[in-house]
Amino acid sequence: MRNPAYDKSDSRLLPASGRPAAAGAKENGRSLAWAECRRSSGAGACTCYGPSLPRAIRPGTRHRAPCGLWYSETGKHKEGSAMPRHTGSCFCGAVEIEATGKPEAMGYCHCSSCRSWSAGPVNAFTLWKPEAVRVTRGQDKIATFIKAPSSERQFCTDCGGHLMTNHPGLGVVDVYAAALPSLDFSPAVHVNYAETVLPMKDGLPKFKDFPADFGGSGEMIDE
Repeated sequence: MRNPAYDKSDSRLLPASGRPAAAGAKENGRSLAWAECRRSSGAGACTCYGPSLPRAIRPGTRHRAPCGLWYSETGKHKEGSAMPRHTGSCFCGAVEIEATGKPEAMGYCHCSSCRSWSAGPVNAFTLWKPEAVRVTRGQDKIATFIKAPSSERQFCTDCGGHLMTNHPGLGVVDVYAAALPSLDFSPAVHVNYAETVLPMKDGLPKFKDFPADFGGSGEMIDE
């Protein structure tokens, strides 16, 4: 449920934990719930909590409001600190996704599985923390195919359009670069380059399989 923006006549506040409050939860005798910010709809300055920092947020801490802006310990919004948001969809538009912030890594994967799944000679990946990615529409139209437990590939059941792959062992989600048109795709690495069918002489580091901290050998391959 979307709540109206907080104002002086509305006692709804965001809990100090930064998570949505359970129904009926209270702190300092006042009810807690998410407050929706008018800024997210392009209606001007943030009004998440009214003119001052709510008592439900602990003093001396920084806290991100629902609109993405940060409150400083003085209770003022820090303009310009809004987290970037990138939206995308499947091929038919029935499923929409949103990624917030910056990806953990971007690059190309040359493994045969990614090539077969994407029906292309290489897969352009963007890796995100799971909490940074959410489905904003069509959750009931998402299906998952698991060939190996390390990769949970998700797609739209209406059009078959590919969306993302969850890698539970690595703690990241690969949102296919083409699924986020507003993201400035800046690849920094090639992985599984030993399997490439499309050599790319771009000066980027090329791993035989994966970096060592991702469970690979860490061995590099020359262009």
